[in-house]
Amino acid sequence: MPIIEHEATLKAEPQAVFELISRVEPFVDLTEAVKAIEALGDERYRWHVRVAGFKLQFEVQVTDIQPPNHFAWRSLTGVPNRGRYTLTPTEDGTRLHFKLEYELKNRLLEKAVSGTTRSIVHRLSNEIVGNVERTLAR
Repeated sequence: MPIIEHEATLKAEPQAVFELISRVEPFVDLTEAVKAIEALGDERYRWHVRVAGFKLQFEVQVTDIQPPNHFAWRSLTGVPNRGRYTLTPTEDGTRLHFKLEYELKNRLLEKAVSGTTRSIVHRLSNEIVGNVERTLAR
């Protein structure tokens, strides 16, 4: 599985960061790519996303919540993936580590989109982290 990782330091306490990133439905306000998130019950959510001109829909299950240390999920439908936010206290606030693993069933397709996917996810991650910082600064 290809892995995409992103790290940033936020000037906020881990609990404040965790409370913001673990509230799934309002996550739609953190990036323009996420158009809607529907709660399906039992920590399951349907995401409606538009990335690079493509509309995607997938369901995820929250698999691990350990406040304020980490928040993890895995896909139930769509592109197989799993991800995790890990938060570590620092002198300046909180170190946020994002890790996403995904699988495309076709190796040629995986090679072709790997660089583009990394770029898009990194850009979206930067957008989300920036919006988290702005929200916490209010």
